[in-house]
Amino acid sequence: MKEILVMYGVPSLVILFGVFNIFGAIKKKQRCTARTVGTIVEIKEDRDSDSKTEYSPVYQYNTGTQMIRKKANFSTSSKRKYKLGDTTEIFYDPKKPELFYVKGQQMGYAAGIFLIIMGGVLMFIFVNYATFK
Repeated sequence: MKEILVMYGVPSLVILFGVFNIFGAIKKKQRCTARTVGTIVEIKEDRDSDSKTEYSPVYQYNTGTQMIRKKANFSTSSKRKYKLGDTTEIFYDPKKPELFYVKGQQMGYAAGIFLIIMGGVLMFIFVNYATFK
């Protein structure tokens, strides 16, 4: 019973997480239809799980009714990638303006597809292992 749970449960969870990742990205893109220009007003320095430094831009943008200042949900290990004052196109949700994405930003499709493929590979390996055991 425990083997069956691991054999099918773990790969299924990986696949499911990949599907949720893709649907989340699609939903965000559908909701964020208003567009404006955002300016990098700060660069946040954080530590990842390996204690390596990562840098995330903080964007400020005007929705017409309010000024939003929000940290991006992506980061890089290169301090030089983002510069204060740089501008870029921002897409935000008109109903919830603090929800946004940056034009050209990776939305999570590739990660979702990767997880689905990895889940399928794990399932294949586990099933074949059980067959030849």
